[in-house]
Amino acid sequence: MTTIPAAILGGVDPFGGFGRIYGLLIALAILQTISSGFNLLGLSQQLTLALWGLTLVAVMAAKRLAVVWSTRPR
Repeated sequence: MTTIPAAILGGVDPFGGFGRIYGLLIALAILQTISSGFNLLGLSQQLTLALWGLTLVAVMAAKRLAVVWSTRPR
């Protein structure tokens, strides 16, 4: 379950393509930090997965907005 959000957060195109290993490592570190922090706080695994999903949606929305804003006429 961790590989899909890590790959997308790491900059790999979800429709096929290539990414950089540094982005993937940073994404894995972020997801592991979220998971470990929630575990230390005693929160449920379902809440951790929900936060991963929200993070994934936020990153994909930010990437989309960046593309829209960069192609917008000035």
